[in-house]
Order: sequence, then structure tokens, then C-alpha cells
Amino acid sequence: MAESSTGTSGSIESRDNECPICLDVLPPESWRGDERARTLCCGALVCQECVSTLNGHARKVVQNLESDMARGEVTVNQARIDEINSLIASNRCPMCRTNLPTTEQERFALVQKNVEQHPDWVWPLYKLGKYYEIGCGCPKDLKKSMTYYKKAAERGDAKAQHEMGNLYSFGKGVAKSTQDAMHWYTLASNQGFALSQQALGDIYYNQRKYDEAFRLFSIASDQGLDLAQCNLAFCYENGHGVAPSLEKSIYWNKKAAEQGNTTAMANYGGNIM
Repeated sequence: MAESSTGTSGSIESRDNECPICLDVLPPESWRGDERARTLCCGALVCQECVSTLNGHARKVVQNLESDMARGEVTVNQARIDEINSLIASNRCPMCRTNLPTTEQERFALVQKNVEQHPDWVWPLYKLGKYYEIGCGCPKDLKKSMTYYKKAAERGDAKAQHEMGNLYSFGKGVAKSTQDAMHWYTLASNQGFALSQQALGDIYYNQRKYDEAFRLFSIASDQGLDLAQCNLAFCYENGHGVAPSLEKSIYWNKKAAEQGNTTAMANYGGNIM
């Protein structure tokens, strides 16, 4: 129904930052990006729980109505049931009733349309950059990807800033530049984006600036990022940026291992043997 997206200005999301379906306050978005979802048609920002339960709830309503009718307990216009079933079958947006995209090409077209028609919206700029990067509904084009990432990044989108850092860090569509990568990672890191804190920590660690690396790994670890937790455990094990502590190294390796980090699993096993 919708795709995960960062919160940005200019969409039809509630002014009070509420989910327009359940009216609960939208949960803050983490580096996982799975707490909220955005419809690509009208840009509504809704909580992921509503996305997951909406169709199931609608089907249950229909089933209950049909059951009550069969028992003669309630009289319901069959046309109304048909209307609800039609909405479910058509997979229409619960907010604007637009037919939702079913192919990559349709998703790309919707995002591109939003970029053109809503210049004040930031989220479709990031999304279009991602589509061009991975070739979703369009040919891969790293130049265009960078163009849209940069537009979103310059307007404060943390995910886009992180992606700009990745492009420079890995030399994707642009010459590698640690300095430029650090610039964009720092902007996203300052907004609390754990993936950028981890990436920036890696750069500082490789520069032997262990104090700053440890600080960034710690912040990202507290947000549950397993890679940062694994790196934090390594810092504690080797006394990089912090006093050595096998106990804390075991603790953070265990945290990362519980999330499926295979390096941490091996390290944790080595710690306790």
C-alpha cells in the first residue's frame, strides 16, 4: 500500500504529526525506516501498524456483516458490502482512493509526478533518487540519482544526506572522496541518523581517531544498530577510545549477535570461551 519514508515538509500528513487513519501520534522514525509508511499517490504519512492491519480489518468488517445478515440479525445494503469488497480488491489508497501502483513502472511514474507537481515536497526527491540508483521502474542512472539525492539532502533529508555520503564513500557515479563523504555523513549524523553515525565512526576509526569513533559507535549502538554494536564491542576489547573492558565487549557483541550479526556471533563465542 505504501512505502517507508522519512517525514518531510509539504505532504498531507497531519499538522499534529498524527496518523490520519488511527489518529495516534506517529512514532519517530529510526534508521530502520519501518515505523512509518507513505502513500506514493497523495503523500499521506501513516503508521506502519495501520498499513499492516487496514486490509485485514476491512475484510473482517465484510465477513461480520455477511455473518450477521445470514443470521438475520442485521439488514445491510448488499451494495455497501460490494463497495467495501471492491475497495479491497482494487487496492485503493485509503486516503485519496487512488488506485495504488502494482508495478515498478507505476511507482516510478507516481513519484516522478509528485516531484513535478509538488516542488515543496522533499520525500519524492529522495525516493526518485533511490529509484534511479537501483533501477526501480527506470534504467539505472547514478548521475540522476545523485541529482535528486542532493536536492533532498540540501533541504535537510537525513536519508538523502546519508546516500550522498555513500556515493562519495564508495565512488558510485562520482570520484571517491572521503572529505565529501564525511561532510554528508556528518549532516545526517547530527540529525541522529544511526547509519551515518556508524559510517562516520568507521572513517574516524580508520584515521586512528579512536575517541571520536567510539563516541559515534556508542550513539548508534544505543539506537540498536548491530554493526555499530559490533564495532563498539571491538573498541572495548582493544581499548580504542575507551578503557578496555571484556565485560562490556561481551555485552555489545551479544546485543549485535541477537540481531543476527554473524561477526558479532563469532566474536561473542570467542569472548566467552
